[in-house]
Amino acid sequence: GLGNTSLCCGNYLHTPFADASFDGIFAIETLIYTPAPERAKLFREMFRILKPGRTFVSFDGFRLRDPVDGTERAYIQDVMDGWTMPLPPTPEEFRAHAEVAGFEVVRQDEATEHVYASARRIAAIAAGVLLPLSRLARVPLLGRLMAPLGFASPRHASRFVDACRSQVKVFDHGLGAYYVHVFRRPG
Repeated sequence: GLGNTSLCCGNYLHTPFADASFDGIFAIETLIYTPAPERAKLFREMFRILKPGRTFVSFDGFRLRDPVDGTERAYIQDVMDGWTMPLPPTPEEFRAHAEVAGFEVVRQDEATEHVYASARRIAAIAAGVLLPLSRLARVPLLGRLMAPLGFASPRHASRFVDACRSQVKVFDHGLGAYYVHVFRRPG
């Protein structure tokens, strides 16, 4: 019922908006899904549609370092497979793309402590609720009923549960962290 709100479904690399259309941009857990070769384009587009002097805020998970062994590689792969995402950038790579696009960096703060308890709860719910439900998805009639919940197949559900569990391991092993970035378009 809001008169000043509209929804647009599309590709954020090619938005239908005019230059300098927005007073602000807020992205939460979305931008890391951009494939690495398209990240520079993403920042150019965000810069283009943001009004001068305004801010672009992003909350997302990032890669801090490369895995050192098979166990750590498996944690990273679980997250990428379960959430269908490319290898996340480092905070420095993310920041560099923003600066090349023309943004000023106002803040770049690690915020894992603020999401860690939630990540642990999500992992527990995934293991205690979603995993048993995924087993029910193997029963043909129940599987069709559960498909709208994201259980298109038991394998898909299992991959999601593994991602939820491995996200905590990624944090615990120092492989990744959650960051807040605030960028400003000069103006």
